[in-house]
Amino acid sequence: MSKRACSLARRAASHTVAIASTPWLAASVADAQAQDAAEGRAQSFQAVQGALKEDVPGGPLLVYAYGLIWLLMLLYVIRLARLQQHNQREIERLSQVLAKAPQ
Repeated sequence: MSKRACSLARRAASHTVAIASTPWLAASVADAQAQDAAEGRAQSFQAVQGALKEDVPGGPLLVYAYGLIWLLMLLYVIRLARLQQHNQREIERLSQVLAKAPQ
């Protein structure tokens, strides 16, 4: 660990003890931690030149998404057709069994 990380860890440990023993110190500890976080941020504005470009174009992704949805819908309809055929055969079989059964 770097010296800064070690000192921050020691400071956080000492602040934890202070918070546990005296609740009125909690606000000052929070302020100290906010100041430490602010020190790590950039101190100057860095302008960006030009517009940001997308890494992944959206057009092909949209086409793939629609294709996937249509494929899933087609598979679902095929499954429903097979289940309907199976149920129709089962109904015919049960009708034959009932027709042969004595009443």
